[in-house]
Amino acid sequence: MKPLKPSMRERKRYLLVSGKNLKENIPKAIKDFIGVLGMSKTSLSFIKSDKDFSVISINREMIK
Repeated sequence: MKPLKPSMRERKRYLLVSGKNLKENIPKAIKDFIGVLGMSKTSLSFIKSDKDFSVISINREMIK
């Protein structure tokens, strides 16, 4: 399988989020705001999680 061209790759935005219970609250907030289909388009992933802080990556086009 050939690798994707840079123009076809999904561009990510990295966000530092603070709060409590972030692994539960962030996906719940996204689902409440834009629904299940919007949640799948964000391609949310947790990069690093600590007690009160988390670094997440999401699709850049979904921030608008």
